[in-house]
Amino acid sequence: MDYPKLNKSSQGFTLLELIIISTIVGVLAAIAAPNWLGFFNRQQLNTANNQVYQAMRQAQSRAMQERETWQASFREQNNVVQWAVHRASLASGEIAWNSFPNSIKLDRESNLPKVQGIFRVRFNYKGCPVYNPNDTCTNTTIRTKGRLTLSSLNGSDAKRCVIVSTLIGALRTSQEQATPDENNRFCY
Repeated sequence: MDYPKLNKSSQGFTLLELIIISTIVGVLAAIAAPNWLGFFNRQQLNTANNQVYQAMRQAQSRAMQERETWQASFREQNNVVQWAVHRASLASGEIAWNSFPNSIKLDRESNLPKVQGIFRVRFNYKGCPVYNPNDTCTNTTIRTKGRLTLSSLNGSDAKRCVIVSTLIGALRTSQEQATPDENNRFCY
């Protein structure tokens, strides 16, 4: 039986061409994958930081609306960071917790008050950060500055923080800086 002769253009790729294409695709993937993973981790960190900010803002708002002390709480449970907004009088077993992605962790730079493993920021009926329900916005002996700092479990140096910065409960967000502040913290 005679087989039809194939012309050169219909014979397909040579082994050398396939190796070159595979090498080029591999190099491009090796360059792009770490950048993509870093971008994805930073986006998760930004989203979690925004949720922390919104939780604190919601606790402050609810305290003023309902004229009682509310708090935003943050903890690590089974290596998962969780958050909740609730009345300060609520027992920890009654709190409905929300979880961040598994790649987020509470950073050691966090310095909000910590009670029974739970970082918290409380707001009184005037929306001021307090540590005793009877504290007022003008009591300058109250420790008011605090921060909750988040970082990534995936080896990135990225940090995001929400800072309670004044007696009247001003909140702001920040991210890691190139140089530390006077307390050797990079998120300020």
